[in-house]
Amino acid sequence: MMALRIIFNILVASLLLYITIIFLPDSMNVNETVSKWIFMIMIFTLLTISKEKGWIKLISMFLGLAVFMLFNILFVP
Repeated sequence: MMALRIIFNILVASLLLYITIIFLPDSMNVNETVSKWIFMIMIFTLLTISKEKGWIKLISMFLGLAVFMLFNILFVP
């Protein structure tokens, strides 16, 4: 069950990174600073609501960054 929560956190973090760094500034003409704050608020909310231990959250965020890099390589021309 813990593995599913880690995978969920990884996917949420990587999708939030993709949406706020790639999609919002390019497609919707949102300022980069606003996009950064949207990401920070969403991740802070995710980490606050999450009931996992700190090391699980840390691993999830690092793996989410790695998955974001994979999204970036695959989907950004």
